[in-house]
Amino acid sequence: MVASQELIARQVKAMKEDELRDRLIVPTALTYGWLIYWTHNSKRSPGGFPDLVLAHPVTGALLVRELKKAGTQKRYQPRADQQKWLDTFALAKVDSGVWTPEHWFSGEIPRLLKELGTPIVPGFGTAIPRGRVTHTP
Repeated sequence: MVASQELIARQVKAMKEDELRDRLIVPTALTYGWLIYWTHNSKRSPGGFPDLVLAHPVTGALLVRELKKAGTQKRYQPRADQQKWLDTFALAKVDSGVWTPEHWFSGEIPRLLKELGTPIVPGFGTAIPRGRVTHTP
């Protein structure tokens, strides 16, 4: 048990933001029917916009997340311009915040993606509605 906790702690500390996104969050989100957006190269974009926007076309759920490497130092916290975007999304009642590898390994991220999403039917490419649909055409 201790050895597995130590292994997880090492994985959390070593994992970069793009690894968290590409290896863990994106495949899981796709499994539950999420649409996912991130900016590949933000050099020519205004600063501070969060790393990930996840929207679910069946449940209407919307998640906006800044991804950060694990750590307590200031460089692992959102910059002022990033925090301003997160605060503005929260003011608009959008589920927004910061995700780190710790959130993945604690089970928080996969649980949220599953609870707010819908499973994809293998071979059909469509989502199975679960819960209420918040938008009807």
